[in-house]
Amino acid sequence: MGLFLAADPAGGFDPAHPSVAACTSFLVGPDLAITNSHCIPSAVKLLPDLCEERIKIIFPGNKKIPEEIVECQQLIGHSERNTPISPDIALLRLKRKLPRAPLPISREGVLPGSSLQVFRVTPSSGNRHGTLSASTCQTAERSYRMPVFTSQKSSQFVVGDCQDVPGNSGSPVLGKDGKVQGLLQASLPISDRAKSE
Repeated sequence: MGLFLAADPAGGFDPAHPSVAACTSFLVGPDLAITNSHCIPSAVKLLPDLCEERIKIIFPGNKKIPEEIVECQQLIGHSERNTPISPDIALLRLKRKLPRAPLPISREGVLPGSSLQVFRVTPSSGNRHGTLSASTCQTAERSYRMPVFTSQKSSQFVVGDCQDVPGNSGSPVLGKDGKVQGLLQASLPISDRAKSE
């Protein structure tokens, strides 16, 4: 799991520049990473090869592996967010393979009332570093925020008691078996709220 950074070309990756946006991303293959679609700059969605100059991910170090900063090679695909509750996912190929274990993905769906763990990166000021944290959350079906979560096979679900902040978007939501059940989508931007009303 790492800190996903997307830069505006005017400011580059200067941490003092307000155009550097931060999210969370995680590996699903040695050189494949997932985050939310809304974290991807519009220019990269139009021209996927711009990924290399606009996006990078900082993976934290540990006792065995040092911190790594890896550039994106290409945006492989992303969901179109037609409504605020549309699927929100993007798949990126990185410039190199990493010696880190990818997270396995579950295809079993999510049961209402499930207990899940969210692992997130919360950026520090300037979006150059982040803090890793985890919390346990319960899924809630047929809520006002996600009325389409009605069964195990629903494509979206709500973890209603998990607080999120900007930068947590794209965090993996894991089941008890350690497999990814979904991605955390942080609070909706004002523009999306207006469209949904």
